[in-house]
Amino acid sequence: MSSSDPHQDWQVIQAEATEVLDSTGRLIEPQRRRPRFQNPASWILAGASVAVFIVWNVILGRPPYELGYSPAGHQIFPQLLTSMFGHFSSWHLFGNIMTAFSLGVPVERVYGSWRYAAIYLVAGLLAGLVQGWAEPVGLALGASGAVSAVIVLFGRTFPRERLYIFAAIPITGRMMIVFWAAFNIVGQLFLRSWHIAYADHLAGMFFGGLLSLLLFPPKQRFTLRQTPRYTSPR
Repeated sequence: MSSSDPHQDWQVIQAEATEVLDSTGRLIEPQRRRPRFQNPASWILAGASVAVFIVWNVILGRPPYELGYSPAGHQIFPQLLTSMFGHFSSWHLFGNIMTAFSLGVPVERVYGSWRYAAIYLVAGLLAGLVQGWAEPVGLALGASGAVSAVIVLFGRTFPRERLYIFAAIPITGRMMIVFWAAFNIVGQLFLRSWHIAYADHLAGMFFGGLLSLLLFPPKQRFTLRQTPRYTSPR
């Protein structure tokens, strides 16, 4: 094996196997690392929402609004928590989970699983509180507050990464933050009849950005090919 970069050669050797000699000089069999479960926070959070929908909406046939957070309706606790995992319909669930998973997986690789999960959950809970304060007679249900936090995390971490809205409209990570914030500000001011939790989305974006600064400020900007899955630690 030859290469102009000794550091790269050593990384390849480490990736293949580690040969160790014992005190008598005998070769100990290489110990290969077991593959770790990748992106556990993303899978668990998505799986929790899917499980709640299957059990509550499908098997039990209970109305989803019973899981929603509504101060005026005296649905405060545990609804503040269950509202993050309950959804009105399969399309509601699909949109939130697909957005959170597709954007959250590369973010989790950079932030780490526990930091990512903490930001997701805390931002989602605080966003629900803001939605209840903004519209106390309404009902907050769905993961969109936490998903809005994920949008900010992705845009901050991958500001130049190009995505496609509806598989057709190109947009960078940074511009996605601007677009989502502008849509929800306009909606909160002029499109209240659409019955969308605009305040929840805006609060999720705010707390997601704030928590990202407190827990792990991404000083380095990445592209998707430069996340820790594709590069070795140095």
